Amino acid sequence: MLVKINSIFSQNSLFQLTHSDLSKLKYFEPIIKEVERIFSITNLLERYITKPIEVSGYHWQASTIFQFDLVSLHRYKDYWSNSEIFDPDRLFLENNKSESYLK
Repeated sequence: MLVKINSIFSQNSLFQLTHSDLSKLKYFEPIIKEVERIFSITNLLERYITKPIEVSGYHWQASTIFQFDLVSLHRYKDYWSNSEIFDPDRLFLENNKSESYLK
């Protein structure tokens, strides 16, 4: 990655990073996302419910706090093959089989 960064910025002695420069770094975003997946900056995510909800037949009252274990989610073998291995290629769109509604 350093070689690629140096090749893009070699003409610019001030080394000012722009948005268009980032688009030239094909691996930049997948590497950052894979680092975030393996080395989460937080282990726990909490969400507070402000009104009663029902999901899959389960009912929760307002004021319930949900806690999500991000380390386990990011290493869950049903979603991540070889989940303990650093592999930015898994996060390229053409390799990603995500069923997320956030596509």
